[in-house]
Amino acid sequence: MLEFMVQTMSMESMWVPATIASKHSAARDYLIKSELIIRDESSHQLGFRHQSFYEFALTRQFRQRCAEPCEYVLDHASGLFVRPLHSRDSPSSARRVRRVRERVATLWAASPRAHLRALMIEFVAAQGDPLVTEIAIIKELLQDDRDGPRALSAIAPYQQWFAIVSKYAPFLRWMRRRPEEAMHSVGLLVSRATVSDADVLDLVEREWLPDAKYDSLAFTVLSNLGTWSDRALEIALHVARRTLLRRRIRRRASR
Repeated sequence: MLEFMVQTMSMESMWVPATIASKHSAARDYLIKSELIIRDESSHQLGFRHQSFYEFALTRQFRQRCAEPCEYVLDHASGLFVRPLHSRDSPSSARRVRRVRERVATLWAASPRAHLRALMIEFVAAQGDPLVTEIAIIKELLQDDRDGPRALSAIAPYQQWFAIVSKYAPFLRWMRRRPEEAMHSVGLLVSRATVSDADVLDLVEREWLPDAKYDSLAFTVLSNLGTWSDRALEIALHVARRTLLRRRIRRRASR
């Protein structure tokens, strides 16, 4: 009966004529008693008690009719509304999440439309323990001038990516670009700096400290350190002195 209800419903109306249950009266009464469906005030229409019940029934129907979700997504990409899902930490949900992640890799390989790519990038970036295929997606993006900033922005809140990309040549090339482009790498450095400073300081000292044009970026990272070591303080003082000296030189030059 739930299948009949889902088939009849639309986004414009979440109610269906009560007559559709005339041949399923026992099922109807059971579902009403279980508080899964309800009658409207007129008792002439039936509807789900909560939106989530409808969504579950709709998803179940979709899975029964669609053997391969990836093919459906690619075929209907222009008309899909997609939103990310978060699963609870349990063995069964972990298996479901892994299947989803495997399908994301399949979709990515099929070169999906831009809006699906954006959703997949966010999904991949949020994984606490990225799969090899997911790491490959981010690394692929970092090699591209247009997609690189998008990937860096997506992984910025998740410090686990630092260990993965900090020694990756395309990421280091982003750090070595002009400051207005190198700034895209700051977010990930800041995320890592809040929990561990040594490896972040290694990068800042090697890639940015020799060149004064990166001082503002370096100071942004340093100002977000979770703990201040003697080494961090020394680097910060070096940047501050150099910045102050440049300002003095500019003042004198303008006189």
